[in-house]
Amino acid sequence: MDDEEKWYQGVRKIQRRRLRALLAIPAAFGFFILCVLCTVALGLQSSTPLGVGAVGGLLMGGVFWDLYVKSRCPRCGERFFAKWRIGIPLVRRCLHCGLPLKYKAGHCEKCSYRLTGLTERRCPECGKPF
Repeated sequence: MDDEEKWYQGVRKIQRRRLRALLAIPAAFGFFILCVLCTVALGLQSSTPLGVGAVGGLLMGGVFWDLYVKSRCPRCGERFFAKWRIGIPLVRRCLHCGLPLKYKAGHCEKCSYRLTGLTERRCPECGKPF
């Protein structure tokens, strides 16, 4: 497998982790609301289900967020979405080397122009060398 294919596979893995992390936030909130509704429906005087819901939601969201922030860039090996251990969820490129999240093998990294069959080692669309 060549470098471009490895990069593409790595970016796909990061995209899946990002989706899970972004879905974990509303899922954690939904889990907490479900615990609140169960407490009300059962007429419980204890707040234990609420505590379970809060802790469970935080754990679920935290695990997926942690996996997301620890995603490594397939090109440079640094954390894709984080600098100084702070995750930035809306980033579209590696914060270190600039590899785009929507990377496609055989396409320009800057403008996504298809590069197969070109004789010159420069993108005809944007001029970026490859």
